[in-house]
Formats: sequence, structure tokens, C-alpha cells
Amino acid sequence: MKSNSSLTETEKSIAEESHQILNSLEFEKITDGFANKTPVQVEINGRTISYDDAPFSGMTWFEKNGFNIGREAFESEKELIKTVLHEMHRLRTSTLRGSGSASEVTKETKAAFDFAEKTFNLFE
Repeated sequence: MKSNSSLTETEKSIAEESHQILNSLEFEKITDGFANKTPVQVEINGRTISYDDAPFSGMTWFEKNGFNIGREAFESEKELIKTVLHEMHRLRTSTLRGSGSASEVTKETKAAFDFAEKTFNLFE
């Protein structure tokens, strides 16, 4: 993974953990679940990550300190990386943890999206 001095320490940490997740042996089970269209759940670095053969990219799973990945995340390698970055950003920075007004949730979602967009190039 490349480095980027414009990232905060928290952002660097999120990017590094996302990289570790994507390159773990356990994550291969997630990609196998996608290939076989079967649900899979794994633990990676104390986080529960699951694959569901459903039409979405990702959903934060605050209760399990993890996230769900859907088949839309596998449309491309770029989309998969951005999905993991997005979900990890939500897990690590959310102050709402699944509650709050629609505008607050929208703000956090946009921040996670922006983070994934600016950080993705570190994975190329």
C-alpha cells in the first residue's frame, strides 16, 4: 500500500486496517462466498464481516463491530476496495453508531464516501 501524507493519523490507520482485511486469508472466504453465491461470515481483526448474495455494496454492522458486503461490491476490484474503506471509515469514526437524525447519518455517509474516494489510489 502506498503512503499519503495528506491523510490524518486516523485515516492512515483506517486505510491500513482496510488493506489488512482485503489481503487476509479470511477475506478469501468472502470472495468465495460471492463466487458461489452463498452467505459467509468471518472474523478479521476482531471484526465480523459477512457476505450476503443481495443487491447492495455494503452496510455497517455496528452491533458486531463489522459490516456486510453484498454482490454489488464485487462489480470491480475498485468497488470492493472502496466498499471496505467506506465501511471501515463508518466503523471507526461514527458518533451515531446506528442512531441519529437522517441529516446526521447522511453527513457521516458522505464523509465515508469522500474518504474512500480520496484513499482508493493508495491501493493501486
